[in-house]
This record gives sequence, C-alpha cells and structure tokens, in this order.
Amino acid sequence: KSVKYRRLSQEERFRAVFKTENGKNYSKIITILGNTASDIRKIVKKYRNSGSTADKARSAKLKKTTAHTNRVLVRMSLQDRCLTAPQLSRRLSEEYGVNLASRTVQKRLQKAGLGGCVAAKKPLLSAANVWRR
Repeated sequence: KSVKYRRLSQEERFRAVFKTENGKNYSKIITILGNTASDIRKIVKKYRNSGSTADKARSAKLKKTTAHTNRVLVRMSLQDRCLTAPQLSRRLSEEYGVNLASRTVQKRLQKAGLGGCVAAKKPLLSAANVWRR
C-alpha cells in the first residue's frame, strides 16, 4: 500500500532544514514531521542547491490576445450586439490579422461583462393571428 503524499508547508520545510543543519538525523525528523525520508531528503537537497525551500515559479501559457485586442473585440461587439462569436472571430482575423477561436472570443467578452443571450422562443403566427393584428 502506497503512502499518501502530504505536501509540506513552507514552515515545515524550514523546520526540516533547520533540524538537519542542527545535527538531527532523518529518522527523528521523520517522526516529528510525519513525512517520508525521501521527502525530507529532497527538501534538504533543494535547500543546499538553491538556498531556498520555496517552489520554483511555473511557466504559464501565454494569452493569445493582448489588452488592445480585447478592447477591439468589446468595441466590435458593442457596435453590433447581434454578431455571434464566430462572426466576431472572422472579422477580427480579416481586419486585424488575429486568428482566434470562437470560444476564446466568448471568454473575452464574458470577462468584459458582455455575456451572450438566447432569444426567447416565440410561437409562429398563423394566418388568423396575422389577420387579427
């Protein structure tokens, strides 16, 4: 049965490093903190290599649109509220050369507070109802 991994907080990592620097052996640190020996070893190794126990910054995926492109999208949508996301995407690629998926356009408009809405279903008018109007 595998041991479930419990992530150590920054304070616990510091305590583990502090205890090893003060001469405590791994078995005592393991009983105090309740983690595996490999976890403690990795933390101490990380501290000795980098001088810090903090996690490294992770790389984020770059946005396809800039702030300017988002403003252009919002402006286009406000000029004609009947335009759909695929139509806006097409216009944006034609006029500005930016190729966006319609889902990306939807997300940018929703973030700007311009969520779409579906028209209410209305009954078809029969000939009699047309005549009565």
